[in-house]
Amino acid sequence: MAPQNSETPLTRAQRQDALLNMFPGTAKVILRPRTNPDGSEIVTISDYEFPDLRCKRRLKNLYQAMRLCGRDYGRHVADIQLDLPTFCGIEVDLDALEKAIGNGFGTSPSSVQQ
Repeated sequence: MAPQNSETPLTRAQRQDALLNMFPGTAKVILRPRTNPDGSEIVTISDYEFPDLRCKRRLKNLYQAMRLCGRDYGRHVADIQLDLPTFCGIEVDLDALEKAIGNGFGTSPSSVQQ
Protein backbone atom coordinates (compact mmCIF):
# COMPACT_ATOMS: atom_id res chain seq x y z
CA MET A 1 0.00 0.00 0.00
CA ALA A 2 1.34 3.44 -0.94
CA PRO A 3 1.95 5.87 1.92
CA GLN A 4 -0.65 8.60 2.19
CA ASN A 5 0.35 12.23 2.28
CA SER A 6 -1.13 13.58 5.50
CA GLU A 7 -0.31 17.19 4.61
CA THR A 8 -3.19 19.29 3.35
CA PRO A 9 -2.26 20.97 0.07
CA LEU A 10 -1.71 24.68 0.45
CA THR A 11 -4.06 27.02 -1.34
CA ARG A 12 -2.62 29.33 -3.96
CA ALA A 13 -2.72 32.29 -1.56
CA GLN A 14 -1.02 30.21 1.16
CA ARG A 15 1.76 29.20 -1.26
CA GLN A 16 2.17 32.84 -2.19
CA ASP A 17 2.41 33.79 1.50
CA ALA A 18 5.04 31.08 2.03
CA LEU A 19 7.08 32.64 -0.76
CA LEU A 20 6.87 36.03 0.95
CA ASN A 21 8.44 34.45 4.03
CA MET A 22 11.58 33.95 1.96
CA PHE A 23 12.09 37.72 2.06
CA PRO A 24 10.56 39.06 5.30
CA GLY A 25 10.21 42.82 5.18
CA THR A 26 11.45 43.09 1.60
CA ALA A 27 8.61 41.61 -0.47
CA LYS A 28 4.88 42.20 -0.68
CA VAL A 29 1.88 40.77 -2.50
CA ILE A 30 0.61 43.02 -5.26
CA LEU A 31 -1.73 40.52 -6.92
CA ARG A 32 -3.64 37.65 -5.31
CA PRO A 33 -4.77 34.45 -7.01
CA ARG A 34 -8.40 34.23 -8.03
CA THR A 35 -10.79 32.22 -5.87
CA ASN A 36 -13.61 29.84 -6.69
CA PRO A 37 -17.01 31.38 -7.44
CA ASP A 38 -18.13 30.63 -3.86
CA GLY A 39 -15.17 32.61 -2.48
CA SER A 40 -13.20 29.56 -1.33
CA GLU A 41 -9.53 29.21 -2.18
CA ILE A 42 -8.46 27.29 -5.26
CA VAL A 43 -6.21 24.43 -4.13
CA THR A 44 -5.44 22.55 -7.35
CA ILE A 45 -1.90 22.53 -8.62
CA SER A 46 -1.26 22.60 -12.34
CA ASP A 47 1.30 24.02 -14.72
CA TYR A 48 -1.05 26.85 -15.67
CA GLU A 49 -2.05 28.48 -12.42
CA PHE A 50 -1.23 31.60 -10.52
CA PRO A 51 1.06 31.99 -8.70
CA ASP A 52 3.29 30.11 -11.09
CA LEU A 53 4.86 26.97 -9.61
CA ARG A 54 8.31 28.25 -10.56
CA CYS A 55 8.02 31.32 -8.29
CA LYS A 56 10.08 29.71 -5.55
CA ARG A 57 12.94 29.16 -8.00
CA ARG A 58 12.62 32.71 -9.34
CA LEU A 59 12.81 34.15 -5.82
CA LYS A 60 15.78 31.95 -4.91
CA ASN A 61 17.57 33.07 -8.08
CA LEU A 62 16.92 36.71 -7.23
CA TYR A 63 18.28 36.22 -3.71
CA GLN A 64 21.38 34.38 -4.96
CA ALA A 65 22.11 36.97 -7.65
CA MET A 66 21.73 39.81 -5.14
CA ARG A 67 23.84 38.04 -2.52
CA LEU A 68 26.64 36.93 -4.84
CA CYS A 69 26.80 39.67 -7.46
CA GLY A 70 24.66 42.59 -6.33
CA ARG A 71 21.87 44.24 -8.24
CA ASP A 72 24.13 45.45 -11.05
CA TYR A 73 24.87 41.93 -12.32
CA GLY A 74 23.99 42.50 -15.97
CA ARG A 75 20.24 42.37 -16.51
CA HIS A 76 19.78 39.20 -14.47
CA VAL A 77 18.41 40.83 -11.30
CA ALA A 78 16.27 43.31 -13.24
CA ASP A 79 14.79 40.56 -15.43
CA ILE A 80 13.84 38.43 -12.43
CA GLN A 81 12.38 41.43 -10.62
CA LEU A 82 10.26 42.27 -13.68
CA ASP A 83 8.94 38.68 -13.89
CA LEU A 84 7.86 38.41 -10.25
CA PRO A 85 4.74 40.62 -10.36
CA THR A 86 3.38 38.90 -13.48
CA PHE A 87 4.09 35.28 -12.59
CA CYS A 88 4.05 35.41 -8.79
CA GLY A 89 2.06 38.49 -7.82
CA ILE A 90 4.99 39.52 -5.64
CA GLU A 91 7.07 42.66 -5.69
CA VAL A 92 10.52 42.66 -4.09
CA ASP A 93 12.06 45.91 -2.88
CA LEU A 94 15.66 45.54 -4.04
CA ASP A 95 16.88 48.34 -1.75
CA ALA A 96 15.39 46.59 1.29
CA LEU A 97 16.66 43.19 0.11
CA GLU A 98 20.15 44.57 -0.44
CA LYS A 99 20.12 46.04 3.07
CA ALA A 100 18.81 42.78 4.58
CA ILE A 101 21.53 40.78 2.82
CA GLY A 102 24.13 43.24 4.10
CA ASN A 103 22.77 42.73 7.62
CA GLY A 104 23.09 38.95 7.45
CA PHE A 105 19.52 38.18 6.28
CA GLY A 106 18.15 35.73 8.84
CA THR A 107 16.04 33.45 6.58
CA SER A 108 17.66 31.35 3.91
CA PRO A 109 15.40 31.05 0.85
CA SER A 110 16.19 27.34 0.64
CA SER A 111 14.45 26.76 3.97
CA VAL A 112 11.01 27.75 2.64
CA GLN A 113 8.84 24.98 1.27
CA GLN A 114 6.26 25.51 -1.41
